[in-house]
Amino acid sequence: MEILFILVIGLVMGSFINAAVYRLANHLSLWQRSMCSHCKQKILNRDLIPVLSFILLRGKCRFCKEFIGWQYLLVEILTPVLFVLAYLNYGMIHMSLVSDLLYISILIFILVFDFKYSEIRCGPNLK
Repeated sequence: MEILFILVIGLVMGSFINAAVYRLANHLSLWQRSMCSHCKQKILNRDLIPVLSFILLRGKCRFCKEFIGWQYLLVEILTPVLFVLAYLNYGMIHMSLVSDLLYISILIFILVFDFKYSEIRCGPNLK
């Protein structure tokens, strides 16, 4: 039962990471409704189920039929897998689990954001 809980938290966080990457890159609010990046139509509640919606919609927007992108599916699968691995390493009642889940989320966000937009800079020559 605990693994299922961690899995669901990972799915939700993966979905949030995808939304955060797109919205922060496009200077949008993190708290607005999700919308198609092509037609700007608001996504229906039933289409917001991580992984399952991607599969049922065959990776396309319900309205404009444009391809959503593999990044969304990959992040929504990778995040819960890493969450479950962290859980298996620590167990449920452990502060290291909480910090690891936070680190995993941040690192996935940085990885995806940098891969898509190449805007992450580090080192002495920050520009």
